[in-house]
Amino acid sequence: MKNVWKGLVIGALTGAGIGFVLDLLEWLGRRGKEISIEAKEGAQNLSAAARTSVEESDLPEAARAAAERAKAAALSAKDRVSVKVADTVDEVTQRLQESDMADKLSDIASR
Repeated sequence: MKNVWKGLVIGALTGAGIGFVLDLLEWLGRRGKEISIEAKEGAQNLSAAARTSVEESDLPEAARAAAERAKAAALSAKDRVSVKVADTVDEVTQRLQESDMADKLSDIASR
């Protein structure tokens, strides 16, 4: 019976660790969906702005300039989404590092 409590503690910590990882994965899924919705809305706004700019321009040069502005705006939107994704990945990595679950499990297992 003296090793039973160790098994119970290790099982509890393992279960807590797995639950923590599952919660993180669920949060990442929700955050990814939010980011994709924001990107879709941004693309729709960009498309509408580009269409308006092209329709309002009378000269070929103005059309070229509007296309360049639309291209720059699209690249900017892409960069913003990339930054948001990178920030989310960094946050999850930081949370995993802060949890130090692997170290705790190793300490308990070595006892």
